[in-house]
Amino acid sequence: MKRRHLLLLLALAAIIRFSYLADYLASLPYGDAPIADAYVHDAFANRMLRGHLVDEEYTVRSPLFPVLLAGLKGIGLSFGAIYIFQMLLGLATVVLVYRISAHLFGDQAPLAPLIGASLFALYGSAAFHETKLLGVSVGVFFLVVAGSLILWARARRSVAEIPAGVALSLASLAVPQFALSAILVAVLQLARKRFGRALLFGLGFVVPLVPFSVRSHLAGAGLNPFPAQSGGMLYVGFHDGANGAFRPPVELDGPVVSITQKGRRAAEEETGRPLGTHEASNHFRAKAIRWIVDHPLGALRLIAIKVYRLAMAYEVPLNYDFQEERPDTPTLYAYPVPFSLLFVFGVAGFVMATRRRISQGILVALAVPTILTVLAFVVTARYRLPLAPFLAIWAGFALHVVLVENRKKLAVILGAASALLLVNPLDDPRFPAAAEQLNRASAYRGTNPERALAALDRAIAFTPEVPSLWATRTEFALSAGNLAEARRGLRETTRLAPDSATAALLRGEVMLLEDRARQSEAQAVWRAALAEAPGRKARNRRLLLALGASLRDEGNAGQTEAATLFRELLARDPRDATAHAELGLVQIAAGDFVAAEASFRHAAKNDPDSAGHWNNLGVALLRQQRHREACTAFREALAIDPAFARARQNLARCESIPTWIPG
Repeated sequence: MKRRHLLLLLALAAIIRFSYLADYLASLPYGDAPIADAYVHDAFANRMLRGHLVDEEYTVRSPLFPVLLAGLKGIGLSFGAIYIFQMLLGLATVVLVYRISAHLFGDQAPLAPLIGASLFALYGSAAFHETKLLGVSVGVFFLVVAGSLILWARARRSVAEIPAGVALSLASLAVPQFALSAILVAVLQLARKRFGRALLFGLGFVVPLVPFSVRSHLAGAGLNPFPAQSGGMLYVGFHDGANGAFRPPVELDGPVVSITQKGRRAAEEETGRPLGTHEASNHFRAKAIRWIVDHPLGALRLIAIKVYRLAMAYEVPLNYDFQEERPDTPTLYAYPVPFSLLFVFGVAGFVMATRRRISQGILVALAVPTILTVLAFVVTARYRLPLAPFLAIWAGFALHVVLVENRKKLAVILGAASALLLVNPLDDPRFPAAAEQLNRASAYRGTNPERALAALDRAIAFTPEVPSLWATRTEFALSAGNLAEARRGLRETTRLAPDSATAALLRGEVMLLEDRARQSEAQAVWRAALAEAPGRKARNRRLLLALGASLRDEGNAGQTEAATLFRELLARDPRDATAHAELGLVQIAAGDFVAAEASFRHAAKNDPDSAGHWNNLGVALLRQQRHREACTAFREALAIDPAFARARQNLARCESIPTWIPG
């Protein structure tokens, strides 16, 4: 009977999940146009498939998911098939939640396993994240696998400690906080004097780390296989403007996807020396700790806000917004279980099980690191998702107790949950909604400019006072050649931020869209903006790039000044791929193909996913009559962008030139 009920639950969960996936792929652009973190993971995977297995940039992200993604793409799976793979892992997690609950509570609460598995199966955020290339679903799966194996090993006295360690290691390589769970599990085993099991568990945990540690070492980032962004995220969690959700300080302002790269540049400016990714992370960790020491009451207030957000706030968005997506994918409304319900009943279940002296050490060891990480960093739906399986297990036990044994407790728990849910003053839904529409605009930008502008209009409707949204809208209109919309966006950007460098940049670009002959006027606007804030040139990078690109087309005098501007940018940031590429174009125009080759190699190294950099490198090599190397560069460009017509033409030309003539 129990097995039949579980199979019925899995069938229901599968129907709802795959219906949601069909809605998602049909209604939203993200399915085959990954954005933000998903774009970075996809770019890393594509780079690995092109043979670039060692790269320092890989060390800023959790390493397992891009490798797994590369493997799935390498066997020919589409994005839709990868989402199905993640959904299958989600369904397997439902089964494991059932098995763990049955092991812990089956004798005392026979309904608890089915209730707990049902709660997790109907928790919408889990299915929501299974359609995103983020890695958290994979990490949660391996975490629950580890918990199931540990309990199985304890019951059967088997050597399953080794695969349990392997599973928890893989979970840690997908979601780094789970490494702390491994320490807690080992401590539990040692406390029970299970030294041999602790050794086997530790061996299993270490083995998967080795190849990733070696790759990190070869990339020049040391033997640490975990990503170098914890310091930056701690500073996001504790600074003057922090509010418990993702609100970065000015040094790290921008999307979460670029926080590590931007943080390293900011740390280098503050310290006055070049830093590695881990050194930059340590710099911001020290800043966060100093802030906590200097503002102890403020830190306690932030922790209290994070506790409330963790327990009661609705699905707090980061790059993706569950609430904003539901109107476009109505199947998400079929998931009735909010996180707050899991939390309230989960805490109640934990207390009830503790009073009955049920051993829960393994669940605590697997759940606590997520709580600590969220309270140290920020609360988002993605970050608290790993708690959901364990809260569902405890909540299943609590609901069994109150439904079967003591129904009076149900009213008390539901009353407490309702009171907390009715008071939620922390979240302003406008900004997450605007961010979601901005995500859609970015995904539509290359394929459907009209939809991109429509999404930006919806974002602006939520927050019309934000100048950066109007500036983004202006940039989209410029790239689409829509002069009327570009003028409108510029007008609003200038009204909201009249003295900003962005407004000056856009003013000049609109002039050029109106008439290319107005180049000197645009240059005058950009020079004036730079002259107004000579000490802030590092912040006006885009102005310098725009001015240099404009000067590049003006003959020798203009090219000389353009090269000076690009070199100034590179002196500030030697990893600026765009500045390297622009300098290379100046050198090509000047006939210095050897110098241009060096510039394009630097650009391709620092931005290896740009087909344009590889194509330009091929041109510089071709001008030096190094045909084989040039062909390789053009092929690399086409591997990145198969529709790149210019690279295809250059490759055809390159391959048509004989590389050996018989004497």
